[in-house]
Amino acid sequence: RTLALSTTVTEATTTTTTVAHSSTQTSTTLRMERLLPADTQAMASSSAVMLDQMKLTQQATIDQQQSFDSQTSSGPVFGVKLDAVPDDPVVLRNSNASNTSPLIVSFPAHCDDTGSAAAWLVASEIADALSNRLPTQAVGETVPAEYRSKVVDVSVLKEMQGSISVAEINCGSPIAIRLSASKPSAGDRCLWFDFAQQKWSQAGTEVLEELELRVMYPDTDLPWDGTWCRTTHLSTFVLAAAPGVDVLMIVLISIGPIIVFATMVLTCCIVRRKRKQRQEREEKEAFLRVEGESYDRYRHSMFAIVRTAVDDGAKGVLILGMKSAIHEKPARWKLLQEDLYKAHLKKKAPFVDFGERLIDFSNIQFQQVTKEALSETLAHETAGRTFAIVAMCLEADTGYVEHDVRHHNKIKKDTQGTAKRILPFFHKAKQQRSKLAGLQVEMPKNTGVRAHTWFSFYRDTVLDIIMTCIDEGATGLTIFGIQPHIGGENTYLEWPALEEDVTHAYNHRLYPFDSTAVPDPTFKRVKPEDLRTRIKAETRRGAFVIIASCSDHHAPYAKQIIREFNASSGQCGKAMRAWATANDMYQTKGEQAAEQDHGHGHHSNQPSNQGPTATVPEEESFVVKEQPDGRSKCVEDRIALGEDGEVDKDTWNVLHDANEEDSDPDAFRI
Repeated sequence: RTLALSTTVTEATTTTTTVAHSSTQTSTTLRMERLLPADTQAMASSSAVMLDQMKLTQQATIDQQQSFDSQTSSGPVFGVKLDAVPDDPVVLRNSNASNTSPLIVSFPAHCDDTGSAAAWLVASEIADALSNRLPTQAVGETVPAEYRSKVVDVSVLKEMQGSISVAEINCGSPIAIRLSASKPSAGDRCLWFDFAQQKWSQAGTEVLEELELRVMYPDTDLPWDGTWCRTTHLSTFVLAAAPGVDVLMIVLISIGPIIVFATMVLTCCIVRRKRKQRQEREEKEAFLRVEGESYDRYRHSMFAIVRTAVDDGAKGVLILGMKSAIHEKPARWKLLQEDLYKAHLKKKAPFVDFGERLIDFSNIQFQQVTKEALSETLAHETAGRTFAIVAMCLEADTGYVEHDVRHHNKIKKDTQGTAKRILPFFHKAKQQRSKLAGLQVEMPKNTGVRAHTWFSFYRDTVLDIIMTCIDEGATGLTIFGIQPHIGGENTYLEWPALEEDVTHAYNHRLYPFDSTAVPDPTFKRVKPEDLRTRIKAETRRGAFVIIASCSDHHAPYAKQIIREFNASSGQCGKAMRAWATANDMYQTKGEQAAEQDHGHGHHSNQPSNQGPTATVPEEESFVVKEQPDGRSKCVEDRIALGEDGEVDKDTWNVLHDANEEDSDPDAFRI
């Protein structure tokens, strides 16, 4: 605004002061000047707006107010004293609830360079009767501008010693003005009135996008909706549509670049996705070329370990992968998740077993963890009987994983799940397994069953389950083989071969007996009807039982006994299963051959002359005594012994009813 050639409007105000106990009256007349800018003198509408702004500002100064909001003949006017607001930017909005004006001004406080004068930020929403008198043409245009908002006037007024004038603002920082409560339409623009040319101008102004507004004022409570204009000076403003442009053209101009951009983005996304898919496919193929067979064995054992968790009453399973190992071999981590999901879709183990749903895929969670956070993760994530399985780690980190897993199992509470782990086929493990593979040369009498592909899968699974028992603190280890029915040739043949291989591994301190002092594993053949009693007898004082050989005919019976025992064993050992069936094999690489080799002659589900499938007698159950602290303990561990090692007869009489199968107390002689 130009201050030269200004016109002074004066007004006299008389105040009367009455002094107590005196009849003398003193009158003081204040001369208040309002200096109108020269460029507004010729326009009655602009002069009226400016005079109303000045009057209200002077009155607020006299009344010592910090802000005002009033309705005038020229429209609603509201203002705020700049030095009374500590915020930057200063936000000016109407405070009158009856005034629904959308006008809001965000003014940078440092743009106030009025010096010692009192500065006021004032805004008016000009009444239609006055705004209609303004010219409607814009600079360089012949078509009148189409208004999309009220015409508003924003000024900074300075007051000093009764004189008030318009301050000249040249602010390098943007000033934001909200002209409409509606979102901007295509082609909308911000215009300011150039009094020198008597036309609207777009120079130095632009419509703000919501994102730009949020970036400019991140820590304010400004409403982000509506249409905002950005400017670096103050004047009379209006929001207008682009003149003389067809609506369809506006839409095309606005949407055209968006369509082109969206097409480019979509194309880039498709190309990137296909490139990523191709890269992942190549990584998987390269991984399987190098470690295909070892991965198949690893996955087979992994699924078996998940099944042991379910048999032990797991409410959920958390599969952990060490970040360093996943970074080195991401294909293994991704393949494991995909294969678990495929097993879920195909209703295979470990999700479905002989038609029974064991666990849902939604109860299987995957999580990456660092070596430093493993112990804390096991402590927190196993609450509510969630079992954790460390499925991936670097060879250099196996010692840390072993320590944290066994420490967790040693100190965990009854409400927590067990921690398990599976070692990928590192170089050392490969060497150890290669020595076992050499047994088919050393012991030619067993070359027949060892020559089958499925046998190495099956044997490695048993070894990994033995490692699981060791990690869970087994004080003894008995490996059971359930006597098969007539015709189960491979089930007969696998047992002596497995016994020889595991014994060889123990004697030569091979995996899983290579790093820890563990009890000598004992192999026993049991009849199906004796399984319950034998499990109880072999799991005293923390010993574990693994059922490693079982035909499909007896599998449902054995599975149910394992679960019942684990649910009631308390402080006794546990029972796990490690047998493999044709239904456990998956259609990839060597496992196709494994399934073919298993056929119906080994662990077959096909009917033969074995009679009806065995079921668990309803009257049988595992007897458990409750301890005062609520924990259970095996009956055998509670039998009192005399000095000569004989069973105390009184104790036996008390416990006899709880364990009718143990009819002879001499059976417990040491």
